[in-house]
Amino acid sequence: MSNSPEAFVYKCKLKSVTDGDTIRLATIDLGFSVQLHNKPVRVAGIDTPESRINIKKQKLKEWLVGDITLRSYGTDKYGRVLGDVFCEKGNIADLLKKENLAVDYHGGTKTKKW
Repeated sequence: MSNSPEAFVYKCKLKSVTDGDTIRLATIDLGFSVQLHNKPVRVAGIDTPESRINIKKQKLKEWLVGDITLRSYGTDKYGRVLGDVFCEKGNIADLLKKENLAVDYHGGTKTKKW
């Protein structure tokens, strides 16, 4: 049995990009004709600097078109949904790291000096 929290997977539609690691989803399809609307989502496993925010936002807007999938791990301390976000190109966190726009982050003290 894994130590990671149980995850649930949902189809979504993007509403807006807040910053490099937070988006707002217009809808999250929970199935059985049930949807959540206008929910903020914190991308799990990464941290992005406050600088170059326009570059990150533009990249996210480019990638998060069409089919979006959310693997949710529940909510964070600010009430945002915490999860992995996937687009047609792949995992958003991995794409941001590949572009050097994010680093690994799993809670606790941040060690990356931007």
